[in-house]
Amino acid sequence: MSITVRFSTGLAVTYREANFLVQAFDGKMQQLYTNSDKKNFVAAVPVDAIVEFYSPSRIEHNGKTPDQAAALLLDDIRQVSPSNLVKLKRLLQQFDARQWRWKA
Repeated sequence: MSITVRFSTGLAVTYREANFLVQAFDGKMQQLYTNSDKKNFVAAVPVDAIVEFYSPSRIEHNGKTPDQAAALLLDDIRQVSPSNLVKLKRLLQQFDARQWRWKA
C-alpha cells in the first residue's frame, strides 16, 4: 500500500513506502511511517492536507499546463533533486535555443 498526500496548492505526492499515519502532538503536522512501530519515518505533512490510502505511485500537479508547471519548477529549481536536474539537463540539450525548436 502507499499514502497519497494532496496539498491545498493542487500538488499530490504519493509515498510508496508509507503505510502508517500519526497525528503529531503539536496539531500542525502529521507524520508518515512505514509501519505502526514508528521507527522508519517517511515524511511530515500539514494537517490541512488530504491524506489518501491507496496503491498508485505518482506525483501530480493537477490543473497545471506544462507551461505553468515549468514556471513553478523555475521558481523552486533548487528544490529539485540532483537526479532530476541531470535528466532535465540532458533533455534540454536536445533543444535548439537559437531556433526555438527541438533538434532532429
